Amino acid sequence: MIGTGIWQTLGWILLLFAAALALPIVVALASGDYGVARAFLPSLALAGFVGASCVLSLGGGEGLVASRQGAAVVVVSLAVLPPVAALPFLLSGVVPNFVDAYFEAVSGLTTTGATVLRHLSDVPHAVLFWRALLEWLGGFGAIVFAGAFLVPLFFPGLPVHQVPLPPAAGEMVQQRLERMAEIVWPVYVVLTIGSWMALWMSGVDSFEGLCLAMSGIATGGFMPRDGTLAAFGDPWVSPIMAATTLLGALNFFQHVHTGRTRELPHLRDGETQVVVGAAVLGAVLFAASVARGDPYGLAVLMSDGFMLALSSGFSAGSDPLVGLVPTVIVLGTALTGGAMISTAGGFKLIRLMVLLRLGASELARLSHPHRAHAARLAGHTVESRLATSVWSYFFVLLASHGILLLTLTGLGMEFEPALTAAVATLTNTGAPLVYLQGEHAYAGLGRVAKLVLCGAMIAGRVEFLALLAVLNPAYWRR
Repeated sequence: MIGTGIWQTLGWILLLFAAALALPIVVALASGDYGVARAFLPSLALAGFVGASCVLSLGGGEGLVASRQGAAVVVVSLAVLPPVAALPFLLSGVVPNFVDAYFEAVSGLTTTGATVLRHLSDVPHAVLFWRALLEWLGGFGAIVFAGAFLVPLFFPGLPVHQVPLPPAAGEMVQQRLERMAEIVWPVYVVLTIGSWMALWMSGVDSFEGLCLAMSGIATGGFMPRDGTLAAFGDPWVSPIMAATTLLGALNFFQHVHTGRTRELPHLRDGETQVVVGAAVLGAVLFAASVARGDPYGLAVLMSDGFMLALSSGFSAGSDPLVGLVPTVIVLGTALTGGAMISTAGGFKLIRLMVLLRLGASELARLSHPHRAHAARLAGHTVESRLATSVWSYFFVLLASHGILLLTLTGLGMEFEPALTAAVATLTNTGAPLVYLQGEHAYAGLGRVAKLVLCGAMIAGRVEFLALLAVLNPAYWRR
């Protein structure tokens, strides 16, 4: 049975979510969209009522130790929040049915950036703001949950990811989340405001700049207007968004360290170097795969490849250049992702670093079988539990892609779009299917396919091992 500590924590999350729902109401009232403002009230009331009920009715219950059952908070949160977040899309009339509303909400909270909305120029400002806010909240949650629960559970013995405040003995789920949020939120807010100011100085409207900044730091892909970043008409918008995406995809504990000490540990951090290198490689592969001689075309391709490697769905071009990039390069780039404690999705490159070190250790063992060849990373030996966790994740990742591919083809999708959709949702990138089939690729899918992809987006964001652990009865008996 799930302990009361998880429900207490979920209650506080719902109360904070209710407070967040007040923000688009303010935007709607400021825009004179009183009908749209009313569309947010049921979600606010529902989140507030259920959250207060969980907190008040279970306030005296016994909490759960974070290191044991904290991963369940991640799974339960992403099961409960999307239906609440979906109601404003439906009640405002932006989407015709609940499935589309649910898809949009899941895509936002998982920072996937896949959208079913058409003609964004007709969408009320409050709804556009809500989409961006969902991605911003989803990115913040991804950092907090990863640092508080997922890394201690599934990346044991990896000092490069040590939490600035080590776990306290017997610490409860809610306490752990509070401490992590206190560490991260100042940096997260400052980076968002910095991106917003840079976009505003480049000539972007303040409202649209805020939406872009919130989506960018979350490595999402929701646009506040139709088209790509080129629609804003300023050449600086794309570089600013690329820099914002990069900051969101790096280890946020490195950002926290910089804020506290005014030092730049990123320069000597191995994971940061690999993330930046992968993004640059993505840019080079995109540019090299399409014969394009003009500087504008090369810049667009490199920008798109750079941001996709960081699991962002933004595109820089005014023409469908990226559609000319071979699908295998697009999918390989989307799989990379960013740092483990970041807003990025994807494979997470620290896992690739571990796999490479394990592979090198095994090759050395074959050459010199009588010597000790322990795999080392960041100056420390890779523990057997960490190696098992990484190999398990790799196997589950492949199996998940295979199962999702078979499911989508069974629903009538062609092989290439089905494979692209599987990678795009499981890695929380969203963009690859848009590259293949156009801006409204997700809007044209059937309702069952959309629900299947919603499950894929949630599975990709909560981490496959965490999801399997929570679904395993033995996890609750430990």
